[in-house]
Amino acid sequence: MAIQDGNEQDMMKLWILVVDLSDVISRVKAQAAALSSQTQLLKTQAAHAETGFVLRRFNQHLSKDEYDAELERMCTAMADENLNLQIDNKQLGTLLKEYEQTLEHTMTTFRKRAHEVQEHELSLMRQYETALIESESAALIEQLKTDTSISLVVANASKLLRSVLRLLGGEEPDTAGTPPEYDFLGLHVTGEMDTSLDRECELHRLQKENEELRLLLELSKLDPPNLPPMLPKVPPESIVPRRPKNLPRDSHMSYGDSATTTEDVEQHMESLQLRLDRRDGDDELEILS
Repeated sequence: MAIQDGNEQDMMKLWILVVDLSDVISRVKAQAAALSSQTQLLKTQAAHAETGFVLRRFNQHLSKDEYDAELERMCTAMADENLNLQIDNKQLGTLLKEYEQTLEHTMTTFRKRAHEVQEHELSLMRQYETALIESESAALIEQLKTDTSISLVVANASKLLRSVLRLLGGEEPDTAGTPPEYDFLGLHVTGEMDTSLDRECELHRLQKENEELRLLLELSKLDPPNLPPMLPKVPPESIVPRRPKNLPRDSHMSYGDSATTTEDVEQHMESLQLRLDRRDGDDELEILS
């Protein structure tokens, strides 16, 4: 049983007092036993004195009067001694009761204090265990939130990347929304969360398209005999890439059409350059804001 440091000295003094009281009680019991044996001896002597066996045996030389006087004196002394022994026995009994009451009171105080200390320690243990469980639960909840947000971002980025790859491959984007297998993640590609990634993908696509159109414009200005030997001698309009169906139709040009001319290519390049300049200006304004 643990005892607090502040009360350790008092508890040691109390324990020493209990030990001393136990020793005194043991000595009192020994004295009581000795007095009891002496009482039995005196009773035996009194019995012999009543019968006169001892006096008749050892005092045959005494006369009748001397014998009676000696017997009376001995009886009086024995009666006085017996009375004194009874008084001492009563006093020792009273003292023994007082010692027992003091010991009982001391042990009751000791048990009460020990119970209070134990209850205090148990309450502290319960409080600390509750605080530890709450902190661990909060840490686990925070980790779960972080992992969930990371999973959402990764799933969102993967969906956008698939959309970009489909656009670059000339396929139509999936407008059906989030696939059923990702519905439990709560993915919704809306708002300002995906604006930056969409802008970068659109800029990259427009730059790539601008480079291809510049190459086609240079090839269209060359004569077929002056084309490099490594390029196939095919009409320029046949190698124009097909425009995806979901791209903005702000130009009147149609890729893969035999009616495509140099003026149409130049007009389309100018429109693309204007769109790039406009997007760069919007990005600079957002950075400044």
